[in-house]
Amino acid sequence: MTDTDAKLLRTFIADENEAFADRCQGKFWPANHYRIGPLATKASGLLDPNEQIDFYFHFMRIAGGAPSVGDKEMPLLLEAYRRMLPFLDLGGVIQMSRRHKLLFVFGFDDTGALPSGETISAKALKARLKLIAQVGNYTTMPAQRDKKAKFVPFADEAVRILEGFPASRLSPRPTLRRRPLRCHQSQLLGHGVYLPAQQGDPRRSCCRYDRGQI
Repeated sequence: MTDTDAKLLRTFIADENEAFADRCQGKFWPANHYRIGPLATKASGLLDPNEQIDFYFHFMRIAGGAPSVGDKEMPLLLEAYRRMLPFLDLGGVIQMSRRHKLLFVFGFDDTGALPSGETISAKALKARLKLIAQVGNYTTMPAQRDKKAKFVPFADEAVRILEGFPASRLSPRPTLRRRPLRCHQSQLLGHGVYLPAQQGDPRRSCCRYDRGQI
């Protein structure tokens, strides 16, 4: 890591701070995302704590997910996520992370915490990001179901996924509560439904999902 890396991240932060004040997208990220992304897990060695919070805020907002950080950085990442919560449902041209993806990863949003609890350790964060990455390998539900053996290591997360998908949690803003789930969210929901069935859990049936009862 070099001073050049630190300067790169600070330029990104400054550009996004200015753009976000006007609820616009910055101009630095599109041409430099391939350089910024690999540094997301190394920000602690490049930035001071306040800068790290700013960086995590903008990186999660634009990249669509959280970086894997160590236990020392978890409080800063969580602070950045809390800062994001009032803005998750912004529309228009500004890019924001997907609410349910972050709800699963962090275990809470501005409507409250999931029964399974908040993510407070780097180990738990890493495991949930690994599941997010696995889900991202598929573009359709049939393709995902064909590879269900790949999801067996994540079976313990199935109930947590279901906790985040009642209609009332789709958004704290009533006008947005029943908007359609995006493809990635639907895949995540599907995983949470069929894995318990695969394990023989009578409380969770794929039939309930297929019939639109969840």
